[in-house]
Amino acid sequence: MTMEAALWDLVENARWFGGRGREPRLLGVRPLEPVADVRSLLVDVGYADGQQETYHVPVVESERPALVEAVDDGLKLWEAFTAGSPDLVLLGTGPAPTAARRFAGEQSNTNVFFDNGTLLKVLRRVEPGGDIEAEVLGALKGSGAAPELYGTWKHGDVGLGILVEALADPHDGYDMAVEHASADRSFAEHAHALGVGLATVHQRLRESLGTGTTDPTRLAATFTSRYAAAAASVEQLRPFGDRTERTFGALAGVTVPTQRIHGDCHLGQTLFSAGRWRYVDFEGEPMKTVPERRELDSPLRDVAGMLRSFEYAAEAGAADADWLAGARRAFTAGYGLEEPTRDPLLTAYELDKAIYEAVYEARFRPHLLDVPLSGIDALLGSAG
Repeated sequence: MTMEAALWDLVENARWFGGRGREPRLLGVRPLEPVADVRSLLVDVGYADGQQETYHVPVVESERPALVEAVDDGLKLWEAFTAGSPDLVLLGTGPAPTAARRFAGEQSNTNVFFDNGTLLKVLRRVEPGGDIEAEVLGALKGSGAAPELYGTWKHGDVGLGILVEALADPHDGYDMAVEHASADRSFAEHAHALGVGLATVHQRLRESLGTGTTDPTRLAATFTSRYAAAAASVEQLRPFGDRTERTFGALAGVTVPTQRIHGDCHLGQTLFSAGRWRYVDFEGEPMKTVPERRELDSPLRDVAGMLRSFEYAAEAGAADADWLAGARRAFTAGYGLEEPTRDPLLTAYELDKAIYEAVYEARFRPHLLDVPLSGIDALLGSAG
């Protein structure tokens, strides 16, 4: 087997490859100049529908023509960061690691943990436009609301990886919420802290990356159009039509401040470590392009994502309505929102999110379709 054939076999069968079922074919391989003993290979993939993607596979240069992934020899990656290349930059100084390990539970990217308290996230599907997460973590540096950024890896305007703080003994926010719900233990204290943390994230992003406004009429039209498309495919959404249109129509004349946000915010994007909460994975929605993920949006989109996530945790943990109401109240209080049920903009964003969830559940997890449907009914009831 040639090295190119072996590389394509690796890509096609990797957990991080997103092209399964789309009739993928190899278009070509672009080897970058090696840095120390690491060479990045950019693998261009084409699909039957004409779309293209690029995947990043760093390999150990000295092992070629054998194909040895650099993520399986993590200290080679650290050496590349110390080689003085403008493409791999360490931010600050600290002890060099003596050991590294590849995280076995990889999904869309690959994480390499070093024994000096750092973590290298090797980006797999890459595209021009810069690294969204590096931008955001740079703005959040020192905030305590997110892992610290310790290094960047890029080629031109294509982000290839980031070096960040490895959180000690992290606990997934969704799992913790479900555990509390299952044990009928209040999650309010944690929810309040998560609200405070998200408010900090938004404040720092406003200060560092700019703000704007958007037209509420156009926003309402976007929400209404998405509902119409969703109701066309999920019949259980159709009875909500009139109330949904009234709720979105209530945005007329509402001021809609915008800024950079997390963009894919839910409990699964939070980690509890050393007694405090951190928000993680600031790449934005994976299906959006880099320019789309960089667009300004209302911070209430992130708030709505967290509120919807509490409902899923309550369902998974068979919690009662009081548990869910307490978590929601505590989170919005921590964030700084007063009487959130009367905020037409937050209601609209949460409704839009629940409609998206209904389409997803109808397609992939029909046994959970009642979760967004009940949420929609409650939201439309509170909107009056």
